Amino acid sequence: NICEQLKTKGAGFDHFSEITEVQPWLERMHQMGQTLDDSPGPFRCFKSHQLPSAILPGAKYVTICRNPANVVLSAYAFLYHKIPHMKQFKDADEFIQKSKFRMFQTDPWEYYTELWEIRNEPNVLLLNYESLKKDAPELSNYLPAIAKFIGVTCSSEDEEKALCTKVAKLVSFETMKTNENKFDDNFVSRREHERGVIETAKENVTKVGTHGKVKPTMDEKSLAILENLWKEKVTPVTGHETYEEFAKDVAALLEQ
Repeated sequence: NICEQLKTKGAGFDHFSEITEVQPWLERMHQMGQTLDDSPGPFRCFKSHQLPSAILPGAKYVTICRNPANVVLSAYAFLYHKIPHMKQFKDADEFIQKSKFRMFQTDPWEYYTELWEIRNEPNVLLLNYESLKKDAPELSNYLPAIAKFIGVTCSSEDEEKALCTKVAKLVSFETMKTNENKFDDNFVSRREHERGVIETAKENVTKVGTHGKVKPTMDEKSLAILENLWKEKVTPVTGHETYEEFAKDVAALLEQ
């Protein structure tokens, strides 16, 4: 939503029924009957969960890292409502302790190591979720940096300040929560239904900023598993003993 609002100079949400309509999922756009040209404006935007090493070359990439424990909680809550076999795990703790975070298409730790390795590439902007959240609601540090990176220009400092103020409101938790049907991936099930992939368009259950009926915490055993996996898979590559160390260095990239 940040990139969409910056690109459209704060146009809001009237130009799309759900954001995937104008920001295709790269991995699924063919199935959805989309192309990158479905992203209108001065440049095209797309979304992806691909590893950097698997993504198409030749574009600019805004990417973000987040505390692994919160990634698991968020992913489990999302998958619990989307994928029936996830209900075999009563909560995120059981998910972690039985699956060892291995039910994703790739090893999730590779995202941290690959992002670190490409952090200084000129077409990559690596951000830290926790720092961005602290910068809210004004996002006075992050919005100008993202705008500059993706090529959104203003004629004056006053115009830039006005745009960032407008965009900050449009991407706030409160605004997106009020308009959550614009960001819940309902376009995917509607398009699958239209194209005969599924019989009935499913009501989407993805909610902005909520875990629904899913327990939003994790016990010490699960946290220890994640910490050990970090030391095993990430530390040898990046040199960071903990995610907190990693996040601090990622946040510092914005100041370079």
